[in-house]
Amino acid sequence: MLKRFQKTLGLNKAFLVFIFIFCYFSVIKTRFNGYENINWYLITPEGPISLFISALVVMLLVRITIKKMVNNQDLPFSAATYLKVGSISFFTYLIISNLSGLVIATLFDTIDRNFNSRVLTKNNLSSVIDFVLFSSLYLVYHHMKKAATYQTNLAIFNEELAQNKLKQLSFEPLLKLF
Repeated sequence: MLKRFQKTLGLNKAFLVFIFIFCYFSVIKTRFNGYENINWYLITPEGPISLFISALVVMLLVRITIKKMVNNQDLPFSAATYLKVGSISFFTYLIISNLSGLVIATLFDTIDRNFNSRVLTKNNLSSVIDFVLFSSLYLVYHHMKKAATYQTNLAIFNEELAQNKLKQLSFEPLLKLF
């Protein structure tokens, strides 16, 4: 499944590993700040895996929004385009996040505990931070990848242009004979 996300998002393995390690250390740091006792729970993987899945969802939403809105527009994207992509992806992420939380709370009969104003505010603020962080990382990665492709294509074009100029110069004396 991770390979499918990797292919769908256009990410390389190193970037995915970086995101996972970032999620792991982020959760561990949060746990260290929130607990007085050091125990094995601080390094258990369920929190980092959950955050990693959230990061993949954020990146997938941004990717889908880019594909739907930008229509393979060449670089550079305008600030308005980034703002539009980010806004649509953000509101979609908030809706998905809250709906999935509601489904889980309904399944475990914890709606009163998980959907009061305090918990909703805290969870939505956390979702905002997660979205900004992971969408920014993805957009930087996406932009750098497109820029590298653009530079490669530009280099190929310049090489072909130079080759055509050389061919034109080599045939020019022959053309003067006719």
